[in-house]
Amino acid sequence: MRFRTAIISTILAIVLQPLFLSILPEAMAPNLGFCVLVVCAATMDEKSIIIPVTIIVVASMFIDLFSNQFVGAVAISMLAVAIAVSLVRKHLDLENPLILICFAVGANILYELVYWTIYRIMGTPYSFLYMLKNIPAGILVDAMVAFAGLFFAGKRLGRLRRENYFKEMKW
Repeated sequence: MRFRTAIISTILAIVLQPLFLSILPEAMAPNLGFCVLVVCAATMDEKSIIIPVTIIVVASMFIDLFSNQFVGAVAISMLAVAIAVSLVRKHLDLENPLILICFAVGANILYELVYWTIYRIMGTPYSFLYMLKNIPAGILVDAMVAFAGLFFAGKRLGRLRRENYFKEMKW
């Protein structure tokens, strides 16, 4: 994903997220900030990813401030996912659709587990089983949106990887 595309999609995700939450039930509304974060972290280089991730984390702090029980849980969860995705992405073939689906689902499960752990540390009365009852629909929706973004951005990433491979060969 190019830097300008990442910034535009990040801003669109931040603007459209409240719209989706007001139209759709909470479990079926995609977490667009999370999906853009996963796509950016998986397809951008380390230097370019800092600004989109920073924008998403700061926006998550503001969303927490106005709509959640504890401030910072979403931002820390997003940051943990960004770090995990940037560490794992070099070892995966992002051109394979099955790997993309597993990648998106795994990132979403990591996000939900970190989010629940932070809430639990802060003292929420919600149990792990209560959290699990709301997760399947959210994971399905977020994984499909992240898969679509990774699918379209991954094609370009695969082409760049092949070009760089042949460029670095010494003839």
